[in-house]
Amino acid sequence: GIYNSLNGATITLGWGSVTIEGLLYNTGIISYPDNYNKISFGTNGVYEHAQNGGNIPLINNCSTTGTVRISGVTTTAPTFPASQTTYYNLEWKCASQTSAAPLPTTITVNNRLILNGGYITVGNNNQLILGTNAKSTIMNETSFVNTPGNGVMRKYFSDTVTFVFPLGSTLGGGTSNTATVKFTNGSFSSGSSYLDAKLTSSKHPNNNSGTSYLNCYWTLSSADIKNFSANASFKYSSANLFGDAANMFLLRYNGSSWATYEHPLNNTLSITGLTSFGD
Repeated sequence: GIYNSLNGATITLGWGSVTIEGLLYNTGIISYPDNYNKISFGTNGVYEHAQNGGNIPLINNCSTTGTVRISGVTTTAPTFPASQTTYYNLEWKCASQTSAAPLPTTITVNNRLILNGGYITVGNNNQLILGTNAKSTIMNETSFVNTPGNGVMRKYFSDTVTFVFPLGSTLGGGTSNTATVKFTNGSFSSGSSYLDAKLTSSKHPNNNSGTSYLNCYWTLSSADIKNFSANASFKYSSANLFGDAANMFLLRYNGSSWATYEHPLNNTLSITGLTSFGD
């Protein structure tokens, strides 16, 4: 079933328990007695936060089941409970979003991140973390994860798998700039091996090309992944391109010098056999 709190209504819960088996569609406020909360997800439960800003309620088992869908953001991200920053499924569906609306805290997703309209901005010094078994699904080509400042998207690994970081830029009305990484070998430690990815929406400060370049660049950095080899590809939009792609190469910066690789093909930069990461 569906419970719809229309017109910003306040739902006040008593000392009983509430299980979300269908959809709880909230445009207002959900309140409950201090230090007491008995909201839980059933197997297919969905809490939809259909408002700009506001507060996500405490949901006891949201890290192991159910879906939290954020659908009403235009200018302001919701506030998450300090004790609840891990979710099983998190869906961002904000087609009317008009500004960055950075997440105010670090958020972890254990199963699936769903991008279905608008874009998630990782707040400065925060992370959007996907657990070892988590996947990302891009339902809408205009949806992406924005990583300005020191914000990053982090993915944990326990084996040699392929993962697509659904990064993007707000330049030119919004562009999808995915980074795909495939580990072909390596040593991983469950719970501590991760890869951070971010997209910076400007020309690299050490890129001296004045004629053909991208107005964005990707940064990858890993922790506790040993003796690895990886392949990576990076997708750019025509809105990111200045000059002629035929005159460009994929370049990797190690902090002091550039390594040169292949020309782009079909708006994609690719590299194989990586044994370290960087810009």
